[in-house]
Amino acid sequence: MLILKYILTFFKAIKKGLFSQHLTEKHFLIYFNNIKSCYFIKNFFSLFIGNFSGQIVIILSSPLLSRLYRPADFGLLELILSIFSIISVITNWKLENAIVTQKTKVEAYHVLFLCFFVNFLTFLLGLFVSWALNFSECAFFIKILGDWWWAPPLLGWFSGIQQAIQMYFIRQKKYNIISLVLFLQAMGLVGFQLLYGYLTNYNSSSLILGYVINNFIVCLVFILLLTRQENVKFITQLKSLVLKAYECKNFILYTVPTSLLGAVSQRSFFLTLGIFFADSDVGFASMAMRVMYAPLTLITRSMGNVFFGLFSEKKNDTDFARTINQLIQWKIISITLVIPLILNSPNIFEFCFGSQWKEAGYYAILISPASFMLFLTAWLDRTHDVVSLQKRAFSLELGYNISLISGMIIVSSIFKSPFYLIGFFGFFTASYNILWLVLTVKIIGISYKSSMNNLMLLITCLGASLLAFTFFHLATESLLLTILLYYITLIMFLPLLYILQHKKVTRIMKTV
Repeated sequence: MLILKYILTFFKAIKKGLFSQHLTEKHFLIYFNNIKSCYFIKNFFSLFIGNFSGQIVIILSSPLLSRLYRPADFGLLELILSIFSIISVITNWKLENAIVTQKTKVEAYHVLFLCFFVNFLTFLLGLFVSWALNFSECAFFIKILGDWWWAPPLLGWFSGIQQAIQMYFIRQKKYNIISLVLFLQAMGLVGFQLLYGYLTNYNSSSLILGYVINNFIVCLVFILLLTRQENVKFITQLKSLVLKAYECKNFILYTVPTSLLGAVSQRSFFLTLGIFFADSDVGFASMAMRVMYAPLTLITRSMGNVFFGLFSEKKNDTDFARTINQLIQWKIISITLVIPLILNSPNIFEFCFGSQWKEAGYYAILISPASFMLFLTAWLDRTHDVVSLQKRAFSLELGYNISLISGMIIVSSIFKSPFYLIGFFGFFTASYNILWLVLTVKIIGISYKSSMNNLMLLITCLGASLLAFTFFHLATESLLLTILLYYITLIMFLPLLYILQHKKVTRIMKTV
């Protein structure tokens, strides 16, 4: 009855001219103009354009690559990237985050070269450890990497240089440069994988070598841009670097293990699949995650970089906190747009990537809870670094990782099916990120009450979307008609969601 009352009030308001030009300008246009003029949004779009363009290239090329390469080839690449992702976290000892928080440009410059120094030492250490494990014929290591033992340390070296220079450009507010390089990186990756595939008859080595060479070239581009933008003078005083490392010790003591645990939690999923199941299962999961995590790479990465740079300056600004809360609300509402596509993932994967990839669509459904919550939370992941709460973040990640990895091993050992493992990963990761979001948003300045309202909005959106899709599908028995009716209903109710989230407009409606 309450929902019906709101609907009747909404249409009565339209009839009486509630949404006239005067009121619209006062309550709707001003709201969106405030967001449009926000410094956060301007910088976000500077990064988003390059990131979006690059990811669109990768997404559009995926149907072609999936028909040229086997799922097992993608599976081997994903296992190598899993090791690389874990190594890339510790290449700079997370000192690149300290570049943004430095008070002066000179201090940031010192931290930048400190990152280069420790990155090279980490590369040498990683290369030696990989060689030793391969030489000793470690069964686990050989099963995962085999002849590609040298690739993760080398990729980690390139990645560390890119991360450090990118953070330096973020501090200098040179988002357009980062945007351009992100686009070129995506274009180069697809180009090299197609070129080497043509030369080597499209096998796993083509995917891997294309990835390595592309990262090397991107690394060179970043270095050239740095030397061109700045008057580079190499720092050779080891004492000054040691002192700066001591000043940034919290990043080394707490941010490194926290980020390492985060990388392990994300990549242990693929490693567990690779240990207990076939490379093709890893390939299916890799393709499912590439599609399901597309919003993270399209939107969240750019938002995270801008948020980290601005939150360092505006951590006590109430207007900034209000903007972040509004962005979380719109992220929650946007999740409802993809519900029909998620529920029909098997047919979509079969149509886009070929019949051999239909199983990846079922994996995508099971991964969707985790992708939804990471879409909401991943861009806020460096909040604790700014306010020096690295120890708390480490404690949360430690508990989560121990529980996740233990649970995945137990589920894989008992049920002997990748579907149970993927389902457990999706549910457990989503649950943890809900907890993390509730505990973290208060640091930004968002009230506990607003956090609970956001959580209730998320539950309402997901529940209503699933019920609507199920009802229309049972009533029409046609997928296209179901999706059409779903979006028509969603368009009708979006203004209602806006009204419920903004009490000022709701009070006006009560006077109608």
